[in-house]
This record gives sequence, C-alpha cells and structure tokens, in this order.
Amino acid sequence: MEESLTLKVSPHFDMDAFAERLASACRAEGYTAEVVNLYGTKKLRIYKDCAGIKNLLGLGQDIRISCTVCQGILQLNLSDGNWTSKISALVIGLFFAFCLIGMPFLICSVIGIVRQCSLSGKIFGFVSGVIGKSAVPKAPSQTPTI
Repeated sequence: MEESLTLKVSPHFDMDAFAERLASACRAEGYTAEVVNLYGTKKLRIYKDCAGIKNLLGLGQDIRISCTVCQGILQLNLSDGNWTSKISALVIGLFFAFCLIGMPFLICSVIGIVRQCSLSGKIFGFVSGVIGKSAVPKAPSQTPTI
C-alpha cells in the first residue's frame, strides 16, 4: 500500500536539510533512518526492530520514503512496508493456535500489524513537525511558503 503527501513549499526549499531533519526526528523516536540521494530524489528508509527475534515475531517496523521537490511542490511517497514477517508470524500463530506455541506468534503479529499500519501516520506527523523548520529558504531575504 502506497501513501503520498503533497505540500506547497518555498521555491528555495532545502531538500537536503529537510531529509536530514526528518531522519533526525525519526531517530529521536528510536527508529533507524538511512538517507540516500538518488538522481535528485531523497530516499529514506525508516525502520525499527527489523532483526532477530522481534522480526521473527512480526514486531519490526519498516517503511521507505521518496521525497521530491518540483516547482515549489514537495511530494512524499511512502511505500514498501515490511509486511512479510507479520504475515508469517500470523500464519504460524493461526496454524499452532490450538497449543501454547502459536499464541505468542499470533499476539505479536497482531501488535506488529497495528504498529506497521500506524507507521505512515507517525511519519506524516514527523513531516508536519519538521516542515516548519525546514521550509526556511536558502536565500535569507525571502520568506517561506507552506
């Protein structure tokens, strides 16, 4: 499932500063954030608990963000959520639900599904918190338009 957000920003919007501030806001909440510049587009990967037993139980959260600016329009696309571990844990939990082995998988997969579903809302919240700070134009004489 892909979600997108479009915002009007200043023509002098600093995409590098925005991407770093967004990554910093996510890191402050305990997420790991990776930022890559790919042909003028900023690609961010935001993830948490995507290794070890938490990933096996479906508790990991992972999302990719693509940020582009064109003619004063900031376009954010969120995609590639980490659903595989959650579905696997859910299937294992349902298959072994009749005994105690499956219950932790079932419960953790449901928790992971809820967290993954709410991750895009958190990212949009981080963006709205950061956009006011990063919409500062490069030229100090101009005011930002948000």
